[in-house]
Amino acid sequence: MTNQPSEVLRVGLILDGIRAARWVHQAIRAIQAVPETRIVVLLRVEVERPRRGGQPSRPGRWQHVAYDAFQRLDARLFRGHPDALEELELGDLLTDCASLPIRAEQANHEVCLSDADREAVRRHRLDVVVDFTSKGLEIHGGRISRLGVWSYRHGVSRNRTARPAGFREVVDGTEALFSALAADEGEGHPPRLLCESWSPVHRRSVHGTLDKCLPKLAQFPARVLGDLRRRGGESPAAPGSAGSPVVAADGPPALPGNLEVAGAAAILAARYARDKLRRLVRREAWRLAYGFGKDPLSARPDHTLPSAPGNTWADPFPVADESGYWIFFEEAPLVGQVGHLCVMRMDPSGRCQAPTRVLKSETHLSYPGVFRAGTSWYLVPESGEARSVQLHRARRFPFEWELEEVLLSEVRAYDPTLAKIDDHWWMFVNIAVEGGSTWDELHLFRADRPQGPWKPHPRNPVKSDARSARPAGHIFEHRGSLYRPAQDCSIQYGRAVVLHRIVKIDLHEYVEVEASRILPDWDPLVVGVHTLNHAGGLTMMDCFYRERRWGRRSVEPSPSQS
Repeated sequence: MTNQPSEVLRVGLILDGIRAARWVHQAIRAIQAVPETRIVVLLRVEVERPRRGGQPSRPGRWQHVAYDAFQRLDARLFRGHPDALEELELGDLLTDCASLPIRAEQANHEVCLSDADREAVRRHRLDVVVDFTSKGLEIHGGRISRLGVWSYRHGVSRNRTARPAGFREVVDGTEALFSALAADEGEGHPPRLLCESWSPVHRRSVHGTLDKCLPKLAQFPARVLGDLRRRGGESPAAPGSAGSPVVAADGPPALPGNLEVAGAAAILAARYARDKLRRLVRREAWRLAYGFGKDPLSARPDHTLPSAPGNTWADPFPVADESGYWIFFEEAPLVGQVGHLCVMRMDPSGRCQAPTRVLKSETHLSYPGVFRAGTSWYLVPESGEARSVQLHRARRFPFEWELEEVLLSEVRAYDPTLAKIDDHWWMFVNIAVEGGSTWDELHLFRADRPQGPWKPHPRNPVKSDARSARPAGHIFEHRGSLYRPAQDCSIQYGRAVVLHRIVKIDLHEYVEVEASRILPDWDPLVVGVHTLNHAGGLTMMDCFYRERRWGRRSVEPSPSQS
């Protein structure tokens, strides 16, 4: 087989048949959209079990009937709309490519193709084969494509993967699920990671975990193929920490047995009961908190600003002037949660005036990223429900604002954060694929001025990690270094703030390293924090309170709050 790249990247797909999950449809469409890339053959693998007495052996399905029932019930209770795992007919999606049924014999969880089938695949002169089956199989007996077979791996760490995806992670209460696209380049070469991500784990559902994870993973083959195309087709790059070999899990990948599923069901049922009881006896709300003279890398608040009755306050962005501070923040009703933006005055002692609403829309607004450029004040809120990023300019600071420019449109963008670094303006923003989580993937855009035009970074997304991707406040300078606050959404939305030191940001690369974490560890009622900002010696953050509905301890207000 030639190792020279073809003018058009020739891709083969491995599927179980003529039906595939919705997320696989997304992946196929994304591959088809990559320039100078063509899907030329569909490999429909039919796996035969090792023969016993001249007849193919049949697996003892009774050993896994509980797992089959668990999957059906889990899907029924936690199915999304649309459902990433829903099986759909391929229909007209692959009408212009060949279809090749191949038989394979499974032994020790490896697939051994016959010589005839292997030669039939090789005649298509494939650059890469993408395996979308869920069997966890490795093809042996020589390469069937120039760059090997790409497949998905899931598990609890980068160096140890296992199947089935998500089941044991959900049951064990793992903080995050690791997923990667790995390249198996043949015997003698351990699989290596091409693209990787960490996803949040649903507390009670495998289906719910995968429903938000898989739409993101559907983009992985197209991303690697696009990078491969830009590099001239020689070899896929391994961004970030990817590229390391994959270590298989201890023992073969096996479906959970009936006893394991029964134990898992008991654990998840107890977890569900605890969650329901907690909601009955506890109330939850975001509140603002602040302190003066704090170390920005280890800040903890001294005082809390209880929100107005029936509302929640979050996402504080302070602006300092000669006589005090303007505090911009999101206000949302506890029922409905359609937020709008407010501002209130705080004096140097912490005394606050009543807030004033400054920006409202038919869709949810939050995260009022306010900044000054030249002589003008600007505000970029989160408007993800409107599928846009909008720049507003102050007509009369801080109370009156007008829309100046739509910076990004037709995009699910969350917590956009603008910063001028050296000679460029940069936008840090989480962007979610259709059906996917909004917590996972950080994108960068660059412009010469806040109004744009904004150009995407060639390595987007520059981070795919629910533990530290989504922005959590303004970029700030401390002791000569730039720091980016980010949210840790691994266990829950807004679990903690992670502070990253920006090592490198330019037109080709973005590198950051974790410097510290701000955990909700100063009050037993606080279980989350997800925004951190500083201005003129004032540090502000928001805290997620979980307190008793009856006979509760009141939240300590600012001693000087009016």
